[in-house]
Amino acid sequence: MPWAHRDIAWLDRNLVIRLEKLQAQWNEHGAEAPDSSLVRWLGLDSFLVSPMLFALEGGRRRPPTDWELRVELNRAFRQLSQVLPSAKVQRVGAGHRRALRGMLLEGAEARERHIALLVRAARLVHNKVTVAERRALEERVIRLANELEVRTDSLVVLSLLSCIYDSGPNVPDHRSAKPGRAVVKPGPNYSEEDAYNALADLYALELLHNAHALFSNQRAVLYTADIGMASMWTATQPCTRQATHLPNGRSRTTVNFRLDQGLFPALLPDDVAALSQRLAK
Repeated sequence: MPWAHRDIAWLDRNLVIRLEKLQAQWNEHGAEAPDSSLVRWLGLDSFLVSPMLFALEGGRRRPPTDWELRVELNRAFRQLSQVLPSAKVQRVGAGHRRALRGMLLEGAEARERHIALLVRAARLVHNKVTVAERRALEERVIRLANELEVRTDSLVVLSLLSCIYDSGPNVPDHRSAKPGRAVVKPGPNYSEEDAYNALADLYALELLHNAHALFSNQRAVLYTADIGMASMWTATQPCTRQATHLPNGRSRTTVNFRLDQGLFPALLPDDVAALSQRLAK
């Protein structure tokens, strides 16, 4: 497994691109790249810095081809090595690259169902929802998920429901207070490309969940410049993790987290509990 390293830090695409721009500014002004103090300040001095999330997302708002995966891995490795010269940047060889490609192919069918759900449902939840409209819209999203065979306890569905229950007089307008909306970014003309971008963020969080479940002694961390991803991670902090190793050499992970007002800021605790019970049916 290419991510099975005890101390690994994944830098997602938006952060690597931000570092690229920073490097360009230094070059424009004739400045040298920072020394190891930046690595220590970021807390990366004790981690293997991985370019894998950058490459897995790809740059064309769709899953990368094998050739694109190789190009993106090389690009991220080069940029991270330049901007963070004292960091231990992970080299992803051919074997690990094939494993990453295999992950993309294995998840293709589920990804298509999730994209179809987001395209249809994100257009429904882009406006603020009144209290009287909430339950009907919730039921509509759940019905769409069932039609497309998407689990109602998946991060995709929970993110859409978060958009329904994030409007109210006591809910701040800041994106960090509305994690589902910050990740999904719903709109009236929501496209498959928009859906893919949202799924890439949710997949990164699932990968982090799974890594912690599979490798209990691992200190995997995710670095991002996306406040939506950060707020979604905060709202879905795992309370239990379990890994089951199957006879065919594969593993199945189960990650549980409590639903609360972090994900549904407009609901009271009793309302969140009632929603949780509805999702469990």
